[in-house]
Amino acid sequence: MRALSGRQVLSSLAATVFSAVMVVGTLVEASPSGATTVQGISGDTITVGGVFDSTDWAGTEAGFTARIDRANKDHELGKYQIKLVAMDDDQANPSTDLSDVQNLIERDHVFALAPVVTEGFEQPPATFASQHDIPYFGAGFSPGFCKPYTWGYSFTGCDIGGGYYGEQPIASVAAALGKPIKSLRWALVGLDVPNGPAADASYGDVIKADGGKIVYDKAVIPEDVGDLAPIVNAVEATKPDVVMAQLATQAIAFEGALEASGFKGAALNEALYSPGLLKIKALATPLNNTDVITTTPVLEENTPYVKQMEKDYAAEGLTTSSITFGGEYGYTTADMMVAMLKKVAPNFGSLHSVIEKGFTYKPALGGTPLNYPFMFNAPDDCSSVVRIENAAYVPIAKFQCSTKYLKAKVASQ
Repeated sequence: MRALSGRQVLSSLAATVFSAVMVVGTLVEASPSGATTVQGISGDTITVGGVFDSTDWAGTEAGFTARIDRANKDHELGKYQIKLVAMDDDQANPSTDLSDVQNLIERDHVFALAPVVTEGFEQPPATFASQHDIPYFGAGFSPGFCKPYTWGYSFTGCDIGGGYYGEQPIASVAAALGKPIKSLRWALVGLDVPNGPAADASYGDVIKADGGKIVYDKAVIPEDVGDLAPIVNAVEATKPDVVMAQLATQAIAFEGALEASGFKGAALNEALYSPGLLKIKALATPLNNTDVITTTPVLEENTPYVKQMEKDYAAEGLTTSSITFGGEYGYTTADMMVAMLKKVAPNFGSLHSVIEKGFTYKPALGGTPLNYPFMFNAPDDCSSVVRIENAAYVPIAKFQCSTKYLKAKVASQ
């Protein structure tokens, strides 16, 4: 029987006597035989279902499937197999996302929401999942992956709204440019959404703490882009050395407009690393000389992590060129989920309690390390930087992870 909101349990004494047993926060039921059941786990199958945004994170399902299929084939969870029953595309719409999450939990009876790779997953779906004791695994694009939401696990940690900021991304940018942070003039340009200012602050506070000068800091880019010329002109008027754009697909238009304006400084974003993207000449040309910060290893570094991912894609009949940024996020989400499930197998109902008490994971092949419960209040601190040159990605700062954090002045939830 499925756990219901408010921990309501329906029983029929005329049929079978069930004793409801609360085990570490997850509702399980004990049958007369003594066996226990958890929603989404039937026999040897663990059922999960995900939500993603196909506009910004195309290919998420392919990456997630490639990793869980290896886990199933290699019996990483013993006799248990992971089954993905649905991948709902919310197109970053919070209302659609909430409806999708409700259906996955109440209709499909999933054990977990996975992968969750979308800006549409905000506090309402996080609250709904938490109230139903359903864990969710994904990318921490919203405060739904931060305290007090401790049912959500992200390989990027609490990206927005936490009490700490990672310093590695800014350090990587400075290293790539060959200049100290304090010698550069920084412009921060964010998306005109509720979390836009907080996203900018995650970089801005680090820059200021290291002596850098912020000359522009506004979350003003419309989701539908529109005319960017006035914004680009306002940014350039502040004479920045570095322009950091905290955008999604809007980064294509913004970086193109910045390039067309003749800007000679460093133009950075976090959205435009996607193998295959630069094969489109109409995109590659205006993006020339753009720098991209990534929170996952890039294919061009050819690390052991990358080689394994390419091998897993090949096992699905997919080429390396089919790996997207969304695919990397889906793949890394699956890798994190498998590691957490290994930790508690076969007592999957104990996952929430175990992670809250403490979970550390350092992937043997060099992926993103995890440190919970700290990451309920802080992002991962990993990054690399690539430059787009002649329709190719060129690594200019290798993937590195740090444990050096800056305490946020104000943690916004």
